Amino acid sequence: MHTPRFRWFWVLFTLGCLGLGACDGGNPGDDSESNCQDGVDNDSDGLFDCEDPDCATSTACQAPCDHDGICDADEDEVGCPDDCVGVCGDGACEGGETVATCPEDCAVCGDGTCDAGEDRTTCPGDCILCDDGFCDVGEDRAGCPEDCAVCDDGFCDVGENRAGCPEDCAVCDDGFCDPGEDRITCPLDCAVCNDGFCDLGEDRVTCPGDCAVCGDAICDTNEDRISCPGDCILCGDTFCDAGETIANCPVDCATVLVNEDFSTWAPANWTILGFAHISQGSTDWAQCTNACIAQDALMESLTFSTMGYSNVWVSFTQEYQFGGTGVWTGLYVDTPPDYFTIGQPTDAPVGSVEYDISTEAANRASVQIEFSAGCANGSQCFLNDHWRVTDVLVWAW
Repeated sequence: MHTPRFRWFWVLFTLGCLGLGACDGGNPGDDSESNCQDGVDNDSDGLFDCEDPDCATSTACQAPCDHDGICDADEDEVGCPDDCVGVCGDGACEGGETVATCPEDCAVCGDGTCDAGEDRTTCPGDCILCDDGFCDVGEDRAGCPEDCAVCDDGFCDVGENRAGCPEDCAVCDDGFCDPGEDRITCPLDCAVCNDGFCDLGEDRVTCPGDCAVCGDAICDTNEDRISCPGDCILCGDTFCDAGETIANCPVDCATVLVNEDFSTWAPANWTILGFAHISQGSTDWAQCTNACIAQDALMESLTFSTMGYSNVWVSFTQEYQFGGTGVWTGLYVDTPPDYFTIGQPTDAPVGSVEYDISTEAANRASVQIEFSAGCANGSQCFLNDHWRVTDVLVWAW
């Protein structure tokens, strides 16, 4: 610690040095301030830049800017930015401030930019923005649907969809029965099969439960011979219904003695005779093993009785392909065990054949039908000729 006597000694020594200039070892007292703007006491006299009288004539130290870091009354940020640097947030855009560096002071409403300090209320011209969640003055659903679209205004706008706003965005025939749609306004979406209404887009095939009508002469899937006999009583359905008789529908009302649809090539209990079995695609044929001559037997049924019946009929469907002329195909009716031929149709055509064998078969205890094929001249029927029969039915009454 310095004593009072030492302190006074230091003061006197310092004053002596200042007065005589004898204590400035590196910078003699006659040195001047060499740079008036570098913030350095160049002549080591304790005065800096413009504080030093040596800088009185320097242009850097001329009023109104003395570059002392103090913004004097006669200085401003234009003439003396070194002393009057602006303060961001003081409401004045000064001292090198810009909109970019200090939008709080320098932003101008109407410049097209919503700067800090501006908002959609204080500066709507700059700050009203589409998709900010507000439908402001100057915005509408056409120019800014993101803000101004309203559900249930009749327009499916950007940002709306049928899930969030079906009232506007539901479209008839999009596969969804949305709120606001029903089977009357949009049957394509809202019609439901089996709701009791035959709507647009439904018909008796796709929705017979709604669209089938008893009395339209079609026996639909929801109708039967009991619920709609007018449509569903059909000859050939094995039921002898009201209105059917042996005369108009013997298949249903007569006694069936033989019924074979030949779902397999060789039905059970039928005897296959004198031919080879060939297949072409999905069709099976009988083919002569040698040149076919008239009355070559191909197949025969089990025996059956026609005793007690005065009317006996046979029907069948046949197909054949023969290369020769004078082709003969037909049906024999025999009475085993002698197999005496009692009747035959001759030159039966391709297709459905129906033949009355009442005279030959009525009241006989044993009857058998036999199918044959060939040519009057055996040399005209060849190995590639073939024949088939299906749907054999014998009925009696």
